[in-house]
Amino acid sequence: MLALFLSGLAGLATGSFLCLAADRYQPGFTSRQWLSTLALPASHCAGCGHRLQISELVPVYSWCRYRGKCRYCQITLPLRLVITEALTCLLFVLLAGCQSSLVPLMFLLLFSAALIVLSLIDQRHFILPDAVTLPLLWLGLLYHLTLCQERLASAVAGVLLGWLSLWALYWGFLALCRQEGIGYGDIKLFAALGAWSGWQTLPLIATIAALSGLTLFVCCGLCNKAAGWQRRQPFGPCLAIAGWAVLFWQTQAGNVTPLP
Repeated sequence: MLALFLSGLAGLATGSFLCLAADRYQPGFTSRQWLSTLALPASHCAGCGHRLQISELVPVYSWCRYRGKCRYCQITLPLRLVITEALTCLLFVLLAGCQSSLVPLMFLLLFSAALIVLSLIDQRHFILPDAVTLPLLWLGLLYHLTLCQERLASAVAGVLLGWLSLWALYWGFLALCRQEGIGYGDIKLFAALGAWSGWQTLPLIATIAALSGLTLFVCCGLCNKAAGWQRRQPFGPCLAIAGWAVLFWQTQAGNVTPLP
């Protein structure tokens, strides 16, 4: 129980940081510029600019205490902050409850955090920054090198096939429709998911991502008919959902052998 409690606290803190990282990302930022914004300026209210106290940096706590509003200017806080923090907490507790070994657990927590921040950024800017997707790819290879070296070849093949398959889809769609259907960030993320789960899972990840994307598109269209059916929809969150679900299933099925 103590491990689950500590994992939940870590999830709340991580979720708060991921919201900050996503909010401070801007298109055109280099990796260094983005990372520098995470330290300065200090966290503050977007409405009145007042510097937040430590107790106000936890969206779940501050949301409940101040009823979803800023303590100083009473501006309504974005609901996505508390949702992201609660989701991160839930995923961390779930992983801690299902994974008893520390090393694979740390890998899975980093994997989850990366997918969450990528989804937040893609939802807002339609961009999947290289500062997250490329380290996620290399971390996936390190995951297998550390825990299960016999699956490393499958992971490397997953990178290559993941990249080539969506690269071919990108250019095929561009040639047929004269417009981009997916971005290069989606290609890199799919390759990174191949590094984590292996090439054999790529068709399953693609299928789940496509179905979840179609479901989200229809639901959003029904809820917001004014936006029409020609609107853009980010594919990164759909890939993130599919990639996380497949890797979690793999770990529970025992396809990745943890360290003793």
